[in-house]
Amino acid sequence: MDFQLISSLADAGFQFVGTTLGMTRSDMNDWPSLATTDKTQIKAWLDEGLGLVSVANFGHAFVIDRDDKAACAATR
Repeated sequence: MDFQLISSLADAGFQFVGTTLGMTRSDMNDWPSLATTDKTQIKAWLDEGLGLVSVANFGHAFVIDRDDKAACAATR
């Protein structure tokens, strides 16, 4: 994951929460309360080998899911 891009999104108010890689939603307990823009926490989740999901909030924004085409093709 491109931490610089994620960091920019967090600065813009996008909230993230960690999840097991490959999940489309967080599998953490009480994940809504864990959603954050705190880049230190976000980096810690990435350093633990977790993926991230963006958490909907009451702002006006959207997220585009970008997958690594080569990595996706390799799973077939």
